[in-house]
Amino acid sequence: MHLVSELPKHPLDDLLMGHLPALLGDIDQATLDLLRQSLQWVELPAGQTLMRQGEPGDAMYLLLRGRLRTYIAEAQGSGEQRMVREITRGQVVGEISLYTNEPRSATLVAARDSVLVRLGRAEFEQLLTNNKHASLVLTRQIIQRLRTENSAVAHQLSATIALLPISAGVNLSALAATLAGHLSIGSRVATVAQPVTDAELEEIEASHDYVLLLADSGPSRWTESCARHCDELLLIADAAQVPALHPTEHALLQRRPASTGAHETLLLLHAKAAASPRVVRAWLACRPTRFHLELQIGLDRDIAKLAERINRHTQGNSNSPLLPSTWRFGASGDMGRFELQLRERRLLDRGIEVPLGTRALDLLQALLERPGRLVTKGELLDRVWPGLVVEENNISVQIATLRRVLGRELIGTVAGHGYRFEARLE
Repeated sequence: MHLVSELPKHPLDDLLMGHLPALLGDIDQATLDLLRQSLQWVELPAGQTLMRQGEPGDAMYLLLRGRLRTYIAEAQGSGEQRMVREITRGQVVGEISLYTNEPRSATLVAARDSVLVRLGRAEFEQLLTNNKHASLVLTRQIIQRLRTENSAVAHQLSATIALLPISAGVNLSALAATLAGHLSIGSRVATVAQPVTDAELEEIEASHDYVLLLADSGPSRWTESCARHCDELLLIADAAQVPALHPTEHALLQRRPASTGAHETLLLLHAKAAASPRVVRAWLACRPTRFHLELQIGLDRDIAKLAERINRHTQGNSNSPLLPSTWRFGASGDMGRFELQLRERRLLDRGIEVPLGTRALDLLQALLERPGRLVTKGELLDRVWPGLVVEENNISVQIATLRRVLGRELIGTVAGHGYRFEARLE
């Protein structure tokens, strides 16, 4: 975390002066200027931690650019963390501890490069002592936060998606245009194909729900900017080409922080109905990407599914309008033996309900959504344990449970990568 001791003129200074009155309400210019002089700029690269659960609360922060993720430790000693919310532009964090002197209640990590301003405890107490108006508006902010702390209203998130070609000859513009068309149903979408400044990108993000950043065909400043300022990173590859690491991956992505919160997905383009499992394994074997999707070139339905997936990640909507309410399946010669009822959240074996836990049902649904295709361990972790940091052996436990119920032949193992549902669906 880079902390500036004073608050000199900053590219986001005008944005700051716009947020403060909106945040604090009725505030006179003298108090606003005094508050501004008490702040410090903080630059937080993707993957770095702003504050840790249990640490002393020594400051409050206002996020001006980027995105933070909030994690809470699960049961003591488990080592697991659960993501509980995202902090987006214009939101304040850490202010309650300045009043209560209690330790931090959560850990905050930058999901992407972020810029904040910081009000330290000493400056906070000086404002309360020396300026009645400042004391009033800051107290009002705390009261408002306490009122909305347990609100069920979701904060509407914008999302910036970077499209990085990692194969020669990928038609990035055509892909982006089709994707933008699907995302634009009920949303404002901007496509940025040329370099822009951080301030210009901030303005674009502030006025759109989705921003598509089209990176260059090789390593460049603009490509690096796309990778560092996105919430969703799509690596676009031609499945027919050699699956070696692209120069962009060598130059930029191998140096990305391991803890960055951006969703990184390998997008495999192919001419046939599906890429062969051998080809998929080859592309996944030489890169650390946890997630992948396959798109048939020119098939609008596949782009629609990609748009739907982006919607689920950014808006927290896990309900898919494209899924049937019921799946029937079984081993060869016994089709229809099993029935997964999505709405009722239950599995039937010849009409009799089979007791299965939530995790096993979620995992089975993830496999059934892509019959005959590899579903990686990373994708299963993201789907079945969203927001949690868990070990991969949790997947093995649930797979063993499903195989005891369904039989071993219905769920195949792709060694080192994940699993595949082997039967047809009715």
